[in-house]
Amino acid sequence: MNIKTIAATLLLTSAFLALPQDSFAGRDKGDRNPSEKECPYSDEAVSRCDTELKSAYDLLAYFAENNGNKIYFLSRNWEKDIGTLQCKISGADIKLEQRNKDDEASALLQASLDKIWSLFGQGKLTYGAYLTLKTSFNYAKDCIDNS
Repeated sequence: MNIKTIAATLLLTSAFLALPQDSFAGRDKGDRNPSEKECPYSDEAVSRCDTELKSAYDLLAYFAENNGNKIYFLSRNWEKDIGTLQCKISGADIKLEQRNKDDEASALLQASLDKIWSLFGQGKLTYGAYLTLKTSFNYAKDCIDNS
């Protein structure tokens, strides 16, 4: 074996050993269910894009309630995917209420749009759900970016 092959093998081996340990660092496995996220949308605080953000949040809630036969989200962990997207919306609303945090709110919506595209690209989201979510999230992002 030449030196490059040995170095590549050692690098791959150490990556396989290190990655699983790093992926659980700082996590308490306990009784926590990773697919249950708690990111409620506050009805009390009203940001300037509250209507658009609440609409996107409620759309995800509708999909969650009606996805029994996997007609919107097709992945095994669809509850986690929906929870992640709802947390990003909730976070964007909180950022909009804070002074000088519009860029962070916009970044959260862009990350959501990227996640929606990724889920569709992986076959974990139906085309109809993709278009509906994309439209709703784009309305919210446009509101944040242009007001």
